[in-house]
Amino acid sequence: MKRFSLLYGAPLLLLLAGIALPLARGGETLFLRDTFNAHLPMKWAEAEALHRGTIPLIDPWRAGGQPLAGNPNAVPFYPDNVLYLIASAVWALNAHFWLHLLLAPFAFAWMARSLGLRREAAWAGAVCYTLSGFFLSHLSFYNLIAGAALAPALVAAGLALAVREQRRWALPAVALLWALLLLGGDPLMALLALLLAASALVLRLRRPPGRSVPTGVSRPAVFLPGFAALAAGTLLSAPQIVEFVRILPLSFRGHWGYTSAVATVASWDPRQAAEWLVPFLFGRPDLLGPGSFWGSRFFTDVPPYYLSLYPGLLALALIAAAGRPKWRDAKDPACTAVLWAWGAIAAGLFFALGRFNPLGSWLFALPGGSSLRYPVKLWLPVAVGSALLCGIGFERLLAAPHAAHAADADQGPNAAAGRRFRRTLLGLALVLLALWVFLTFLPAFSYPWLRHLIPEGFTDAFVANERRRWA
Repeated sequence: MKRFSLLYGAPLLLLLAGIALPLARGGETLFLRDTFNAHLPMKWAEAEALHRGTIPLIDPWRAGGQPLAGNPNAVPFYPDNVLYLIASAVWALNAHFWLHLLLAPFAFAWMARSLGLRREAAWAGAVCYTLSGFFLSHLSFYNLIAGAALAPALVAAGLALAVREQRRWALPAVALLWALLLLGGDPLMALLALLLAASALVLRLRRPPGRSVPTGVSRPAVFLPGFAALAAGTLLSAPQIVEFVRILPLSFRGHWGYTSAVATVASWDPRQAAEWLVPFLFGRPDLLGPGSFWGSRFFTDVPPYYLSLYPGLLALALIAAAGRPKWRDAKDPACTAVLWAWGAIAAGLFFALGRFNPLGSWLFALPGGSSLRYPVKLWLPVAVGSALLCGIGFERLLAAPHAAHAADADQGPNAAAGRRFRRTLLGLALVLLALWVFLTFLPAFSYPWLRHLIPEGFTDAFVANERRRWA
């Protein structure tokens, strides 16, 4: 255990502590996007109400008075709001971010362990998830980071329902986590977490040909208590739900809705996948001047909703090492985890495409579907599934040397994991090397190419700087 803590746990926790410490000491603050533009004013009004000993029903400083307790984006009933009673509003605002940043790897590792991964592999997946561009982008969204951090924990607690010995503590855990997700600021994130947990549990209880449900597991004995736990969690969050339902018909979104064009304004353009090779390929949204964001036409002509979806090159290689899902591979103990991870990725990509997916356009035509302005928020299953595959790939790499020296070198998926991992890293290295050579030694070709990509409103000096930045 001590070796694991030093070799695996310490590097990530030290890195996260380096991010959190300036915020915890009060010397720095997060401020991008909605953090200062929307959430700080709302939390400030809420803090004033709490200090007066009243329920923060209204924010008097926004548009002559706007609903506060009924606005999920204000996160009015989340437990860490108690910090606004003992600290400044800015410090408490930042605490909500760094507390969930530190919590995220443990939640994900718990989920991965519940899906059968070894401790080292589970933590590897947690590293890939917590340090992904997707999760770190939530440091700009006060109302989303709780959902991104707690969703894997709900999956883990849901899977514990299938184990009779764990069901006693799993039921209150499901209720509490579901309540926290409902109070965390975004109902869509809560729904995504619930769907991930339900699908993982159903897959765990599946009955493949020739096999039976694990001993001691009965579907009614799992799902009926699970529904009761969800009902208890819903009752815990009732103040938020009741007030939300009360003010919804009077809101702009509830009364008028949105047009189909606005409904898919933040869809995932497949061309954005180029950023999986180089982070901030289209410029940095947090800068002005050289290196600033210029790729609006690759983001449906709006600034990117998430600052980055860069997963990390090592993560891509680990996903390749995990391999393809094989439903009937009885020799693979991680079969269920692989199937669930790839299924989550496929479902998330399908809906995150938004306007770029003609097959999914029916979703936004349904009643209330026009309120889904940001299909890219459905990236959560992609991020969770990808990070789980990273953990599975890591586990197979640990087992690969044993498979290579065994009498039967073709014994399951572990034998080929090392080859896939090395080939993927080599392929990525060759692609990046070719791009570097093109940018560095062939400016007569690379500059006109970039000039064509970057809008005309940006100067030639900006384009020249972008060529150097890419290189």
